[in-house]
Amino acid sequence: MRPPEHHIRLLVTIGLGQSDNEVTLEKVVVAEDPGVFPDIPAFGRALAAEPERPGLSDWDLFRARKRLAQCLLMDQYDTPNGDKAIAVALHRHWTPLLAAAFGRPDDPSSIRRWRRTRGRPGSRRLVDMLQSGRRERGDPARRRDRGRTAARVRG
Repeated sequence: MRPPEHHIRLLVTIGLGQSDNEVTLEKVVVAEDPGVFPDIPAFGRALAAEPERPGLSDWDLFRARKRLAQCLLMDQYDTPNGDKAIAVALHRHWTPLLAAAFGRPDDPSSIRRWRRTRGRPGSRRLVDMLQSGRRERGDPARRRDRGRTAARVRG
């Protein structure tokens, strides 16, 4: 469920005491904890509704969670689906907590494409954010993508 060890980013709050400069660890944030993002309430609900997917690598799950968080954040603020609007919204709403868990946000054109092709506002799922080759064979999202590809080839 976590990215490879060299990709983990943690947000650590350190309090320096007045005497002896004691260091205390107050809070550690990990991206897979659904209750950790108060800025995106739909993120926790979407993760809680998802079944376990044992065949996926930790990196694939991490990327899918990051995509889901970015799309849900844009949906939450009713951001128009344009590159400039998404860039401004990311600048305003991509908090240090999200940056510590997921790193820098992805390119606005990628987020625009994911919002257009992977689910609808209010009904985005983690499985929609996986790469189509990583989805299970019977998954309806994979069938939808296959239909879109066939339509593009034909016409």
